[in-house]
Amino acid sequence: MGEFGKDAFRSSGLGREVLAGGVNALTLLSCIIVVPSLLFQAGMDFTGAYTAFMLVSLLGTLLIGRLTGSPLVIVPGIAVASWLVYGEIISHGHSWQAILGASFLASCIGIALLLSPLGKILLDAVPEVLRRSLMGGLGFMLVLQGLIQGRLLTGSPFDVMMFGNLSDPVAYLSLIGIFIVLALMVNEVSGALAIGTLSTAIIAWVQGFWEIPSAPFLLPEGLDKTVLQLDMAEGILMPEVLFSLLVLVLVESLGVEQGLYAAFPDEVRPSKKLLFGILGTGAAGALLGSLPPRLALESAAGIAVGGRRGWTSYATAFFLFLLLFCEPLAKAMASFGAITAPAITGAGFLMLWRMKELWTGDMADAAASCCLFLLMPLFHDVAAGIGGALVMHVALKSLGGKRREVTKAEVCMAALFVVYFLCSL
Repeated sequence: MGEFGKDAFRSSGLGREVLAGGVNALTLLSCIIVVPSLLFQAGMDFTGAYTAFMLVSLLGTLLIGRLTGSPLVIVPGIAVASWLVYGEIISHGHSWQAILGASFLASCIGIALLLSPLGKILLDAVPEVLRRSLMGGLGFMLVLQGLIQGRLLTGSPFDVMMFGNLSDPVAYLSLIGIFIVLALMVNEVSGALAIGTLSTAIIAWVQGFWEIPSAPFLLPEGLDKTVLQLDMAEGILMPEVLFSLLVLVLVESLGVEQGLYAAFPDEVRPSKKLLFGILGTGAAGALLGSLPPRLALESAAGIAVGGRRGWTSYATAFFLFLLLFCEPLAKAMASFGAITAPAITGAGFLMLWRMKELWTGDMADAAASCCLFLLMPLFHDVAAGIGGALVMHVALKSLGGKRREVTKAEVCMAALFVVYFLCSL
């Protein structure tokens, strides 16, 4: 095979990078199934949502690999998709077109901020203690949503919630899937969410609750129902969603990046290029019909098996390209709620597990963290959690004689949220 034979392939590290890309694609299966199915519940065409999701993930991952030269993957995440669909579209009545408009505007605002001297203002507006709590609130919200979707928790006329009926196939298969995911996570198995999703799908298929379509593969289609469908006129009227989207994408991506590179202290973290890539892909994704992407925590799986350079991102994009043609199979799996519930619940547990210590700082910090941690899942509204926590943090710090510990950006943002809450009454 000459100089490009098997030995050269191994010594160059390309084989390791390709393997890492395959592992990344496997761990992303849960996102690939869950996010389009959530958008389908919001009224979007599933085929179009799936195609847009795959294109955004594929092109974004290629862009990140090119910009940063790092083994990173970006995809629209389950946490943000769950909040936007259940919290903003279903609960608050916004259209999915308006959410796409808000996503596009948030990405453009983020790019403008990065290009300006005001680039750090957005992150300074959310204190460190609340950024730590943000992941916990999202995790708790995801766990509750997964249990509800899996019918393990249902509404009750006598209490807030009650246990579901385990004679319901969706309920008992969801419970089995969640147990599989947690067992794999306890044993630190890479791709626990994807393996749990596939295991539940196989059990449900064997029992006849869903069928493999006669034509499981299909050329990508459906973009005519999602491309340029965003409604920026309505999206600009949702400033709380714009701000929350921007904070979530940036804070989560920066936090994941720091965690991924903790094992490689000599590596230079290309944060600004990374954020430009994520925000630029988010703007393009909104035009295609997809939710904003974030740096995927699943990138850790590829790093764990030896991925170190941009070739891992290119290999991941190649496998995502192959999955682009599997939409009928993904749609059939998404039709049975128990298949996606374990992935949503497991993603929530992962976020709770990786959350830094919640009760840090003084009483004002702890109270604001508790407010954020509880308001987000109870109201299923990220904006309410961030806004309520910011207002409480500024007020308690000021009453406690620690006004100097609060930044001007935080005060301004808290004031804006006070106006928003008053207008919502």
